[in-house]
Amino acid sequence: MKLLGWQWADGGWNCDKRPEASHSSFWESWTPLRALLTWRERAGSFPALDAAIEKSVQLFLQKRLFLRESSGEVMQPEFIRLSHPSYWKYDILVGLELMLLADRLSDPRCKPALELLESKMLADGAFCAEDKQFQASNPAAWHYSPVDWGSKSNYKLNRWLCICYLRSKLTVNYANARASAASKHRTGVASYAVFSFANNFLGIPLFPARSKRVQ
Repeated sequence: MKLLGWQWADGGWNCDKRPEASHSSFWESWTPLRALLTWRERAGSFPALDAAIEKSVQLFLQKRLFLRESSGEVMQPEFIRLSHPSYWKYDILVGLELMLLADRLSDPRCKPALELLESKMLADGAFCAEDKQFQASNPAAWHYSPVDWGSKSNYKLNRWLCICYLRSKLTVNYANARASAASKHRTGVASYAVFSFANNFLGIPLFPARSKRVQ
């Protein structure tokens, strides 16, 4: 598998061919990691694959998905602006989805990204697209998409971002809440808002057996 051979020493990937380059790029590392995780899920694992995935996962976790190790500052402003689809760009939601696929979302180093993501939730449990990586008006222009994924807004919900969030953060929160009364108390308000939003606005019964309780 050529992708394993192209992995950089720090666990990521980068198209920078300069001899002095030593650090991989989040923008160019998240898609290879997702590809490896998908391969393992669909075709099975082997030692070299598992080692490459773990090395890459650690690269993201060491930086808590969006923060510089040296100063704790945000690595790139784009990393904390949500968009959908993200295409090749990276943001905290992309990082959290990677950790979900890698079964590492419960790692304490995911907490800053999870808290930041939850802080962006609107009162009704929805999320806005804070950035936009496409345009749907001119097929001949750069970043054209035949699908309009929604507008950039500070208050208008973006259905796709809401679905991504539901798949990651609150499915884990809900499982934890069921196992712990204390956890349920802490996460109940936010969880109920998003579960209600899922059922009433998106039509997504996250947990069919209990869907009547959050109508």
